[in-house]
Amino acid sequence: MSDFVKQLFLYRVYCTVEEAFFTVWAETEPTVCPNNNTHAIDPERTTIIDEVSTVSLKDRDGKVKVQNTCRRPGLMTYFTSTGDDISDVNDVGNGTELIIDHKIGDPLNEIIYIDFNIVNNITDLFNGLIFWKGGELDKLSFSVVPTTVNAPTGENTNFALYGGYLIIPAAGDGTIDLDLVALEEPDGGLVYMPPDELNTAKTAFWNADWNSTTGKFENITAAPAGDGSYNIFQEEIVFTRFVNKLFILDDGNIRLDSFDAQELGHGFRFKVELDINGDDHDVSFSVLATLYREKTV
Repeated sequence: MSDFVKQLFLYRVYCTVEEAFFTVWAETEPTVCPNNNTHAIDPERTTIIDEVSTVSLKDRDGKVKVQNTCRRPGLMTYFTSTGDDISDVNDVGNGTELIIDHKIGDPLNEIIYIDFNIVNNITDLFNGLIFWKGGELDKLSFSVVPTTVNAPTGENTNFALYGGYLIIPAAGDGTIDLDLVALEEPDGGLVYMPPDELNTAKTAFWNADWNSTTGKFENITAAPAGDGSYNIFQEEIVFTRFVNKLFILDDGNIRLDSFDAQELGHGFRFKVELDINGDDHDVSFSVLATLYREKTV
């Protein structure tokens, strides 16, 4: 028997006076701007980006059932050693494999990138397993980095480069020539910046709407105050480093335990790196990642 208490949704609404998106938790769809309840919203641009529910589950004896999980409602556990094919935004599990099989003569530093289709498939990273063979104190590192764009320089544009890595809006005095049409593609370079566990928004300089029918982004607009939802990166930076220089020796495996799940934003990539120690030698490893995903096929 279950006793439903309350269900809350995190709505993303577009306020017409502010000409900006805002988020608000509510039981029902908002009809006014959460920034100012006298301001109207555009209901066609309202979306649900998260939800929570309070449910009391009891067994036949009336005792409350408790499950220790950080899996969000609506997501399923997904074990994988393969990413998604990002040339097909709806693909699940047919991308790059989480394997490096190093042979003598290969580069002493090897890097692979693993991509996931997230814009149509909410995905959280939970934990993983690493298996290796032939280690001689070689080092493994595992990071999350953004998709990048290769934008040429220009003059008097609406795009500027901040810190040598981030493309931000400019007012006709920018030095980056960015193709907005290319950004409409799901792998065009827009990187979603999910809020943290306290629902605090990250600094982001662009807004966009995802059209699941066309499979493209639309209404890409600047958020010069940093209150947008997406960023565009010219150069790679590290968002999170989950494994830093794990030394592997002989044959073995290790479970990377965690009691937390981290939301992956659209455009996030896994960067897996192997550094060979000493004289070149054969060594191989694979990673089994545990994800929580909306779709597993």
